[in-house]
Amino acid sequence: MNKFEEFKAKGNNCFKQGQYNEAVECYKEAIKQDPTNPVGYSNCAMALIKLDNFDSASQMCKRGLFFVNDTNDANKKIAEKLKWRLDVCTENMKDGLIPVEIYEVDKLPEQYRNL
Repeated sequence: MNKFEEFKAKGNNCFKQGQYNEAVECYKEAIKQDPTNPVGYSNCAMALIKLDNFDSASQMCKRGLFFVNDTNDANKKIAEKLKWRLDVCTENMKDGLIPVEIYEVDKLPEQYRNL
């Protein structure tokens, strides 16, 4: 078993036990061993989601998607997981956004009408 697989397996064990912080650290070590393998990013993102760290999870998803090769079935499944996890992050991060009132063009304040 290579180092990537070792750290991934340790991370998976931690994740199953609910030790999400430890899982994140293991997955990050796996990523260091093979930074082009999208599985490490995907697993790390899920652990970060469990920790409600949606911003970091979102970044992990984006990095993982960068390394996905859609030509084989295994990577297609990882791509689907990464996209779903990115959607979860996006939905949960919306709660922290400041609501902005949208105006129709004819209802803009006077100082903005000529822009």
